[in-house]
Amino acid sequence: LGLLRHPIGLVFQDANAWFFFALLPTFLIAGSRWRREVEVALLAAAGYAIVRFAILLFVFSHDTGDLALALYRWVRDTRLGEVTFFANGFPRVFLPSIALLFSIIGIAIARMDALRRMHGTHMALIGGAIAVLVASFSRSFWLGGGVVMAALMSMQVVRRAPVTPSMRRTFMASVIAAIIGVGLIAALIRFPYPSSLMASGFSRAIADRFTVTGEAAASNRRQELVPLQQAIAKHVFLGNGFGTT
Repeated sequence: LGLLRHPIGLVFQDANAWFFFALLPTFLIAGSRWRREVEVALLAAAGYAIVRFAILLFVFSHDTGDLALALYRWVRDTRLGEVTFFANGFPRVFLPSIALLFSIIGIAIARMDALRRMHGTHMALIGGAIAVLVASFSRSFWLGGGVVMAALMSMQVVRRAPVTPSMRRTFMASVIAAIIGVGLIAALIRFPYPSSLMASGFSRAIADRFTVTGEAAASNRRQELVPLQQAIAKHVFLGNGFGTT
């Protein structure tokens, strides 16, 4: 459809972002043949992502001088993500790659359930992953996480599957890990040296994220709804295809 309606250059630029799905068979084959090795690699990558996020959050929430400027340029120049600041001084470090942590939480919970005991490494990864997803201040991530949790609970109820002691133990371990992880993030941004740039607490920043609707990002999304609806109305069933601008 895109080739019929739009210049080929625009079609390629739009479709190019989806070509990485061509690697999916490779990952499926690797996951089936070397499942343990793939899981270990993913868990290690998650650990790196958590530590990297914590370092960036600490640097941007404290008066670190030229280091903060250098890291900001590095984040922007490498297209790693973006760093913005709320009115209370809280830095929002948003890295799209941390979406990986959703799958890591699932893997860690599944492995802990299989082991039938609380495992320190898995609990650390679960707590760290949840803390990073909360501290990313991405309402899209929050909504996605809430929808997944609601869906899993609904499936459990519909299937009338029994709740085993192992499942209870894994759930409690995950909750404890999440509380500890969020607490450590709150302590990290309030660490007294070097001086913190925060004007209010972590919980206040989260509350503002739910109540503040006049920020630029929210306003832009609302303004885009009308032209988006008009564009959808032109091709309701088949869409506009790749290359739409």
